[in-house]
Amino acid sequence: MECREKDSHHDQTLPVELIEKIIEVLSYEAFPAHGVHMEDLPTTPASCPTALTAAFQCSLASHFFRSHFLPLMFYRINVSTVERLKDLLSILRSNPELTSHIVSLQLHENDIKESETSEKRERIEQVSIVDKEWFLSTALKNPSELAALFIAVSKAGVLREFSIVRAFNWSLLREVFPGSALEGPLHSLINQPQLRALQLRYITIPLEAAEWIQPTVEHFSADYVTFERQSQVSSDSSATKSTSSWKAIAKFAIKKRLYQLPFRTVQISDKVPDDLRNLPFRKKPEGQGKGSKFRTPLPNLDKMVVSAPILYCQPGGYEKAAILSPNLRTMELNIDHGSAEDLAFLRLKFSHLCVTGPFENLEIVRFIGKAFLKYGYFQPEDEDEVPGDISVFMSDPAVTQTCKLRTLTLSFRCISPRLHVSTERPLLNHLRENVGWEKLDEVLAGPFFRRLHKVTVDVRRFGIGSIEASVLESSVQSWIPRVQLAHGVRIFVQF
Repeated sequence: MECREKDSHHDQTLPVELIEKIIEVLSYEAFPAHGVHMEDLPTTPASCPTALTAAFQCSLASHFFRSHFLPLMFYRINVSTVERLKDLLSILRSNPELTSHIVSLQLHENDIKESETSEKRERIEQVSIVDKEWFLSTALKNPSELAALFIAVSKAGVLREFSIVRAFNWSLLREVFPGSALEGPLHSLINQPQLRALQLRYITIPLEAAEWIQPTVEHFSADYVTFERQSQVSSDSSATKSTSSWKAIAKFAIKKRLYQLPFRTVQISDKVPDDLRNLPFRKKPEGQGKGSKFRTPLPNLDKMVVSAPILYCQPGGYEKAAILSPNLRTMELNIDHGSAEDLAFLRLKFSHLCVTGPFENLEIVRFIGKAFLKYGYFQPEDEDEVPGDISVFMSDPAVTQTCKLRTLTLSFRCISPRLHVSTERPLLNHLRENVGWEKLDEVLAGPFFRRLHKVTVDVRRFGIGSIEASVLESSVQSWIPRVQLAHGVRIFVQF
């Protein structure tokens, strides 16, 4: 698509309605994640490289297109290298008004782009080189540029989502982020009242940073995160050997104002952290509210996401989740890879979640192509793909009574949809092969799933249209007929 400077002649070339429609379609194909919440990005269609190139060209060719596309381009900014940080600062210093468009800021050291080679997309190098210059490590040594970015974005006052994902390396966990020089700028960034989502991954941060979290934060993701008191931080790595440690933040939260945390969704590594689950309760003031005399630590929490593959997950006391949060009803799990033998001996059982546990809605993640394994690495290319058999997990022998499950969602993900889904091998074929539908149908039609009333197949990641979705829905209905007859279950495709 070519764009030329003809702003004054729009009405002489194409109807305004047609121009608006072209812009609408181009905007969606180039920036499908615009306006999408951080936690919904895995199910959002990937950007079309051709549309993205066209959008950039148009923004340079016309003031009309520039005013339309610049907010889309700067909505979600991802900085993964020192060079990108310098380039971004140069642009913002020349055009400071652009900071008003930055709604989501991501500092991701391992960043995968559609434009990179398939080998690089399919595999993240498992780094063990201690002296490799990682972006955030470099920023700790020379913090002025990152501090300048934090200050500029903070002043704009529009940031809604903030994410820090370090490259996984045990040696990097010894480095406490942000360091004294960045503490003030980072505090001003996280402490903003409009911030709704915060993600931390593979990082050690000062415990005092927990106080910066505002009640407006709805989504909190803490995978393999260690919190340490600033006074105890030293070069000694012994303080940071325990990952995914919520003990410090839990105890600190009770002493400070955070004894009730505002999150609606929480993403954790492989279990409910024991220390968070065992939060001591604070009594309510006299005459405040009915029922329990104690405050619930997470009163708004209704969804928990466990990011690690189910082979690594631990029970963690989900049967006591009602104490943690009375509204917690939804769990998202990754049951993608693992042999039937491995899945039969899982530590985390279906009964832990939907019989003794509180969960009525289960979302099961499935990958088409290579999947993430533990610590965010991809499945090695020389390892056979073994789609985890969902029916093995669902047919837990410990289930001897009607379970709480009401809705089941199979959420299909893919790192690079254009790499795996094609005319020769359409999405329908992938779905048919990915799930043992006949076995799953047999399990779900059993007497212990009488409360189940809806099965959803989520294919939003693949950006299909209504006609293809209708074909998929009819196919899924034909693959699991017994559960529909036994319990009146309805089948839907979410696209």
